[in-house]
Amino acid sequence: MDITAENVWVMVSAALALLMTPALGLFYSGMTRAKASLNMIMMSFISAGIVGAVWILWATR
Repeated sequence: MDITAENVWVMVSAALALLMTPALGLFYSGMTRAKASLNMIMMSFISAGIVGAVWILWATR
C-alpha cells in the first residue's frame, strides 16, 4: 500500500482529534462545579471511545 498525502492528512487529523479530547474535557469541566470535573472529563473520553467504536463497526463497511 502506498502512503499518499491523503492518508497522511487523515492520520494527522485523527491524532489532533485524539489530543483535543482531554482539552475538551477540561473545558467542559470548567463550566461545572469542582465536584463534577472528573465526571465531565470521563464523559469526554467515553464519548470519544463510543464514536471510535461506531466508526470502526459501521463506517468501514
